Amino acid sequence: MYLRHSIRVKNPINNENTKDEVALGKLLLYNPILSSCKVIACVTCYHPSTGYADFFRCVHRN
Repeated sequence: MYLRHSIRVKNPINNENTKDEVALGKLLLYNPILSSCKVIACVTCYHPSTGYADFFRCVHRN
């Protein structure tokens, strides 16, 4: 099951995302340093095309 369109989530009125927060989110999503083996990024399993859901059942173990 894949989502064909992005789902837009409304932020609370007093809590809009800043450009810095969006940049940090992208940096963390695509950076493999967060994995235990330092070679696989979160985006490998939690991809934007699936609404950031783990539809791939991605499991990476050392």
